Amino acid sequence: MTNKIVFLTGSTGFIGSKVAHRLITDGWKIRGVVRDPEKAQRMLSAWGGTSGNIELVKGDLFAGSPADRRKFFAEWLTDVHAVVHLAEAKKNEKDFDVKNIKSLGLLLEAATETPKLERFVFVSAFMAGGLPRPLPKMLTEEMTGIEFPDPYYQWKRMAERLLIRSATKSRFSYAIVRPALVYGPNAEWLVPMLSLIKRMGSFFVPLANGGKAQLGTVHVDDAASTIASAASSNHAENQIIHAVDNGGTTYVDWFESICSVFGRKPRLAKIPEAVLYPAAKTIDGITSLVNRHYGVYQWALVLSRGCGYSNEKMRKIIGELKYPSIRDGIPGMMEWFRQAHG
Repeated sequence: MTNKIVFLTGSTGFIGSKVAHRLITDGWKIRGVVRDPEKAQRMLSAWGGTSGNIELVKGDLFAGSPADRRKFFAEWLTDVHAVVHLAEAKKNEKDFDVKNIKSLGLLLEAATETPKLERFVFVSAFMAGGLPRPLPKMLTEEMTGIEFPDPYYQWKRMAERLLIRSATKSRFSYAIVRPALVYGPNAEWLVPMLSLIKRMGSFFVPLANGGKAQLGTVHVDDAASTIASAASSNHAENQIIHAVDNGGTTYVDWFESICSVFGRKPRLAKIPEAVLYPAAKTIDGITSLVNRHYGVYQWALVLSRGCGYSNEKMRKIIGELKYPSIRDGIPGMMEWFRQAHG
């Protein structure tokens, strides 16, 4: 892999920083586009990188005119062999979905004119494919179904289609990675929940179907390995890949595994489907009146019935998972939480 360059976006994020480390370990030279080069420079040691294998480029994927961003991409993609695209405008930003699609479109326009580009890796979401009805026991990457109206999954699905269409007309191949719920050290999104569990003793958690449905989870190290390896693996060529562990984890497993570290015992109660589904449909009806669509009823189906997610392609790419279940991955995450948040 020596002397091959990968253009990496989102390199300073929770998942992206791990992807950067794995790419360097695999011998790639990283060209990372960042808003704050000084912040990224401080992360070089964490990435295991040096100025010899990491080039930091200051830029904002979502600001400036389309012409300026198109020129920026064309300039920095000229000699790259792979693109790994993780960066995204956040859900709390106005028109985040439109910003994300426009940015990806400009990036793909530049990619189609890049002579050395071999692979474009896009990090999607495991719900982007929608869900078949009835839910199968195992959901493969090829299976698609009713789309989630949630704007986040809508833009991810639209992005997947845009990438596939662009790759079909170009010289490069694509790889789409759909991570499940990503957890692990530095997962700041989990801090409020972990802090609450730490403070409380026995507490009440209402769960659909008593929390017995399967929950797709993946440790950040395994997700990052899959994303980084997809940049070159033959098994990832023109593939949609689930990044999910082997654990068959349920919502009960998730809560109890975390609570046990604190010596806590949650009281898990069952929300009957006879209550859950009508309530979900009512919420969907109310939100649709103000043109907001989140698929609450579809989420209710997932939370109460669930399904497993195949990681067959993932294991072909990276081999055995480092953390095959949350029981393997949560202790390390909790150690990070104790050190970082007391």
